[in-house]
Amino acid sequence: MRYNTKQKCAVLDCLERHKNESLTVDGVCAALGAEGEKIGRTTVYRRLEALCREGKISRFAAESGK
Repeated sequence: MRYNTKQKCAVLDCLERHKNESLTVDGVCAALGAEGEKIGRTTVYRRLEALCREGKISRFAAESGK
């Protein structure tokens, strides 16, 4: 059973707002924090992993290794 939580929607909405940027987990957390969302780093990481598995986002390593 799949269901959407407030946190899942917040992460996806954040990525939509920053779709022309490359964000790290910490970048997503910072953006969400600036928007007043309190979502743990682990939750963000898990949601990004799920979105990657679903093919909705892509992962890549920047030159800095992050």
